[in-house]
Amino acid sequence: MRTTPRHGYLLPEVTDDDPTPNAVVRDSFCDTSTKSDNGTWFNFNETIVGAWTFAGSIKLQGGIATDFVNNTGAARSPGDVVMLDPNVDQSIIMPSAVSASAKVGVVTEPIAAGAIGRVALDGFVPTKVTGTTRLQYLQTQVNSVIAVGTTNPTAGSFGIALGTPSGGLVLAYLHPGATGDPESMYRGTTLRSANATVLSSELAGKLFFFGNRASAQTVNLPDPTITERPIEVACEGSGTITVAVDGGSTVFGGSVNQVNGTIQHGTIVPGDAFTYKSNGVTWRAV
Repeated sequence: MRTTPRHGYLLPEVTDDDPTPNAVVRDSFCDTSTKSDNGTWFNFNETIVGAWTFAGSIKLQGGIATDFVNNTGAARSPGDVVMLDPNVDQSIIMPSAVSASAKVGVVTEPIAAGAIGRVALDGFVPTKVTGTTRLQYLQTQVNSVIAVGTTNPTAGSFGIALGTPSGGLVLAYLHPGATGDPESMYRGTTLRSANATVLSSELAGKLFFFGNRASAQTVNLPDPTITERPIEVACEGSGTITVAVDGGSTVFGGSVNQVNGTIQHGTIVPGDAFTYKSNGVTWRAV
């Protein structure tokens, strides 16, 4: 016989052939396991210490998970897609647009806001998705716990949908190490719009914006204090583009005034294009 060092319950060996007929092993009140079933069940968590070798395959559908602090601002449920908090050790926050794949995880149990719970960063896990079909690559959406599917892999591909989603969930293989060729990495990074006002949310995950409006157009860049990627703004139409910023900081760089030769900061005239990059404080043409 073996015993668990924590509880001292007798455990029947797999070689035991019911040596004591009808003997039982009690693991909780009114919950018993007979020796003849060659096993015992515990209805609470227990840490197992030691080295184990398994001769057969192991089927996992809860991923490889560990404990994280829920800093997303709300309770999280199994299947929620989250990302690692860059400011707090071993904690999670809401995803950004196309978060780096290695920093994305999926919640595997209910976690109250501010509480500690398990999040998987690898393995096979039921994951919340939308617009996804079998074998598509999964990537995050800004401020959403629901992943979206893409046909081609990108640097943000954190998993692969293994089947057809049902009820908003799909079994996903997390972090398959999918990488794409340079061509595929640029797919989906361009927005072309003739709307009078283009919101920063429309530019989520975009690297290039082409405005083709015949009259004036305003393009709102994201908050420069939280945005790292450069964004190129090109004026294809006959209307001038005004570049504004969430948070109201000044934009530096723009088209030259053809009358007096001065730089028109935040203004792009037809035919011109500028790449803007945040310096952590404001956006500047580079």
